[in-house]
Amino acid sequence: MTDNELLLALSDMLETKLQPIKDDIQCLYKLISQTEREINCIVRLMDLSSKVNELEKKVNDLK
Repeated sequence: MTDNELLLALSDMLETKLQPIKDDIQCLYKLISQTEREINCIVRLMDLSSKVNELEKKVNDLK
């Protein structure tokens, strides 16, 4: 086996071994992206809740 053939075989073996790790990383990236979107929604809801509370106080002050 030549050096080039050996390197090619090792490269293929590494790629095969690393593919599940690559797949896991892609899955984690998708989960992180989804979590980020959910956190952004929660932040917007908290902001809206704060604004509603301010409006309720103003309404109560007008009574």
